[in-house]
Amino acid sequence: MAESCTSRRRHRPYDETLESTVTALEPETGKVLWQYKSPRRIHGRGLTYWKGNGTVGPRVYFATKQGYLVGLDLKTGELAANFGKNGEVDVYAGVASAEVGEKSRETFTLPNPLTVYKNLLISGARPGEGPPPQPRGDIRAWDAITGKLVWSFHTIPWPGEPGHEDWTGDTWKDRSGCNVWSNLTADESTGPRVRIDRRIQSRGHLAGQESVLQFDHCARRCDRKTEVVSTSWSITTCGTSTCRRRRS
Repeated sequence: MAESCTSRRRHRPYDETLESTVTALEPETGKVLWQYKSPRRIHGRGLTYWKGNGTVGPRVYFATKQGYLVGLDLKTGELAANFGKNGEVDVYAGVASAEVGEKSRETFTLPNPLTVYKNLLISGARPGEGPPPQPRGDIRAWDAITGKLVWSFHTIPWPGEPGHEDWTGDTWKDRSGCNVWSNLTADESTGPRVRIDRRIQSRGHLAGQESVLQFDHCARRCDRKTEVVSTSWSITTCGTSTCRRRRS
């Protein structure tokens, strides 16, 4: 199994497999210490390790098909107590409007592994790339203990947010394709998260093309505790060429 698909703590490997199981092995002997069998397919980019906080013990997290985030107790392999509902958080519900409904749940997931900053689990989404209405590709942070949503960053700006004026009418609503496709990073000393977004899928619906891409293909810094505030360089693109560089 590739290194990127294995989480280790004190030289103990925790692995997710194509059979949608998470397995803890004794490294010296290969003995299976515990195994969790997921009722849904695990998105196969790896697991996330959280070291605990002194009161709550360490956990591993992973995302599954149909838009669920799952937490396991690292010592027992059982669903993490008090995390979401019975160890699971429905992360699809927060980005699918009533108009989108359940139609895209089957293919929605979070791109594993999530990024850990202190007690936050931070991730983008894999919402698909179809024309609106579709689930959004927002960047979000959840509490590692409770699974409660702490903050969201709208990759397509909402009314009152910077850049929203570039979207005419309701063209900003229920748009996918502007989402994190790679891993996020967090620095314990400064706290910024850096994201790389996909190109916004136009499908004949893109408005204000030049400035609308200000949140696309760019690295951005996010506030490390509660809100998401961007203060970074972004590259504005037109078509396939870079038009200008500006600070946002």
